[in-house]
Amino acid sequence: MGRVFLVRLVFTACCALLAAGFCFGQQPDGRIQGQVLDPSGAAVEGASVTVEQTNTGSSRTTLAGRDGLYAVPALASGQYTVSVKRAGFRRPAARPSRWVSAIERKSTST
Repeated sequence: MGRVFLVRLVFTACCALLAAGFCFGQQPDGRIQGQVLDPSGAAVEGASVTVEQTNTGSSRTTLAGRDGLYAVPALASGQYTVSVKRAGFRRPAARPSRWVSAIERKSTST
């Protein structure tokens, strides 16, 4: 009787661990990262970078660092548009949407 209980317990624990793995597999793991550059190729510090999911309209905004680098982590898979703003720079022409399902790295000129 004790052995049957132990086998059932181990089997139940293995099933629970397997199910937990599937749940974690659904977590947002996409990322858009890149560098904001001016027309001369110099980094644009403090540029506001907005990433918007085209299907839901939800967006997240971050600022480019001293070297112009930015990153927007933990994005759900989907199609996104990236826009950049900075005082003293004109807005670039519209950029095409990007499909995100893993890490995406893109340089953006202002």
